[in-house]
Amino acid sequence: MNATFLLPVDNVAKGFLEAAAECLGDRITLCFEHAFPIPDALTLFGRHKSDNDYEPMRDTIEPHTELFYCPLTLDFARELSRLAEAYDTSQIFWHVKGYDDQRIIFWIHDAYGESTAWLSGSIPAGQIECLAARCGEELTAEDAAIDWNRTCRIKKSEDISSNDR
Repeated sequence: MNATFLLPVDNVAKGFLEAAAECLGDRITLCFEHAFPIPDALTLFGRHKSDNDYEPMRDTIEPHTELFYCPLTLDFARELSRLAEAYDTSQIFWHVKGYDDQRIIFWIHDAYGESTAWLSGSIPAGQIECLAARCGEELTAEDAAIDWNRTCRIKKSEDISSNDR
């Protein structure tokens, strides 16, 4: 079992991601999952497309979903928050995952409404406490069957030598 912290969130797009950008640093890549996001969401995701690739981890079985990877910055989080003021968040994304350079560090299923952020115990305690304080919520710790140590980052083709292919 791996240490996991649970943090209640009302709406990921309205506050949580801004708090995450301020508390978790600038090396986070977000993965948004949706089957048919609105055009404005596609435009936003396209403008902020990450160069990082991760092993696909989908929460939805049907319908087939698309994954959109974006670096977590305060500017991006604020743009997403403004978009969520104009549209129902469920039209923008369904599920959100956050990755550090190699591994998943948080996961939020049904992130468009009241949900729970599952946070890896590998996140420094001060950063987790900052996030909870900014969200105005209490953390709960539990052992969870989540493999937070599994490497999810995929090397880019230019990073792989011809012998590795």
